[in-house]
Formats: sequence, C-alpha cells, structure tokens
Amino acid sequence: MTAQWLEGKDLARRIRAKIKQEIIELKGETGQVPKIAAVLIGQDEGALGYARAQKRACGRVGIDYELCQLAEDSTPEVASRFIHDLNEDTSTTGLILLTPLPPHLTDSNLNWQLDPLKDIDGSHPSNLGRLAANAEPFFAPATPAAGLALLADLGIDLQGKHAVVIGRSNVVGKPLALSLLHKHCTVTLAHSRTRTLSQVSSTADILCVAAGQPRMVNANFIRQGAVVLDFGTTYFEGNVIGDCDTESARQVAAWLTPVPGGIGPLTNAMLMQNTLTAWRLNNK
Repeated sequence: MTAQWLEGKDLARRIRAKIKQEIIELKGETGQVPKIAAVLIGQDEGALGYARAQKRACGRVGIDYELCQLAEDSTPEVASRFIHDLNEDTSTTGLILLTPLPPHLTDSNLNWQLDPLKDIDGSHPSNLGRLAANAEPFFAPATPAAGLALLADLGIDLQGKHAVVIGRSNVVGKPLALSLLHKHCTVTLAHSRTRTLSQVSSTADILCVAAGQPRMVNANFIRQGAVVLDFGTTYFEGNVIGDCDTESARQVAAWLTPVPGGIGPLTNAMLMQNTLTAWRLNNK
C-alpha cells in the first residue's frame, strides 16, 4: 500500500471562493468589509513571515489586514492597553496575537486581554472553554480546524472511529482532541512522554501528529490503512519538515497529509472563515 496524498490546496481555494463571495455580498449590504488586526511585539522573523502569509490570504478574499507592531521592550501594561484599544475599535473585526512573544511577556496573560468575540484564532480561555463544552458561539484555533475540514472533505464518517492525537498544546493538540470528541470519535490524547507511544498510536483509525518533533512517526506508529494528519512544521536547512517520516509512513497509511501542502494551505482559510463569523457576531 502507498498512501494517497491528502492535500489542502484545492479545499482552501474552494473555501476562499465562498468567503470572497459572501464578503462581496456583505459589502453591498453594509458598505463595509471585515478587518483583521494582528499584533506583533518585537521583530521575530517567523511571526513576520506568518503575518505576510495572512495578509496575502486576506487580500484574496477582500478582508482588510493591519499589522500592528509594538517595540520588543513593551511592558505588559503597554501591550494590554494596546489590545484593549483594538477591542474597542469598531472597525476591527478580528484580533490575532502573533507569537512568539518576547521572553518578558506571556501568551496566557495577553490572550486574556482579547475580546473573545474578536479572538479569531481561538486562544482566549473563554473560547477554549466553550470549545471544551461544545457551547457555541466559539472560535476554534485555525490549525486544528483545518484538520477537521480536511477529514470532512474526505467524507470520512468519524463516528466511533479511534483517533489518536500526539501532542497536547493549547494551539493544536488539545483543541483537536476535543473537536474529534465532539464528532463522536473515541479519542486518545498522547504525547512525547506516553509510554509505548508507538503501540498506542498504531491502534488509531485516524492519527494526528502535532508533537513538534520532526520525523518522529514512522511506519511502526501507524495502523495499516489509517488516515494520518501531520501538523508538524519544523524548518531545517531551508525546508519544512513534518512530524512524520514521510517515506516510511506512506507504506502503511491509506491517506497522509504532505508537509508542506497538507494542513498548511488550509490554516489561513480557516482564519478567514473565523473572521467572517466574527463579523456576523459583532454586527447582529
């Protein structure tokens, strides 16, 4: 068996086309368009690259995008006040706090400052709690939402399937596990310290790898015929490497997301979808 590639580009194009049409209609009705404000504290190159990709994605669908940069030595008080002002700005639909932050600032403290109804990347504790309770409205983080969108597009009936998620971050692993649980999967949340990790993961119908350890998952971790979603993005010598050893994994999986080209193209599309939802919630 050689796995088929489960690519996100085509689905991302279809989602963007739908969002673009809806924004055209909203602009015709209201004379306004949604706007994302992304807050960057410092000059991290990875965050700047992510912001550039977000801006391009916004331009494709007609969403305004503003990169708001603060000095690296900004105090927590200055950063909080700046976020508060954006919360109050009626022209701002969605807010993103770009990471990593400078060492003297913490994600958790500043995420608390975001207006939950503008928190389009689902990082505010209120959104994470509503996701856990499956109590809408809430915003799910864009990366796990991209994985769920790929599974839905593949047409898999998730009910009763055993899903194993390797990785327990608040950004991918935990929200992904909860989202799969809400789809009636039986979910095992594993991580790098799980004993006999390969034995646990090899029982999965759907294996989601978000450990941040390049090429850690090989054929020994994968059940024959499983669907494997690789959320890993490690940059090495100018290339992006996933958490799966691709050549090995392809020998046993039925479907496998490539890195790059799998989850990545869909992530910004999910962010655009959340922005459109935020626009509707804030303009009822």
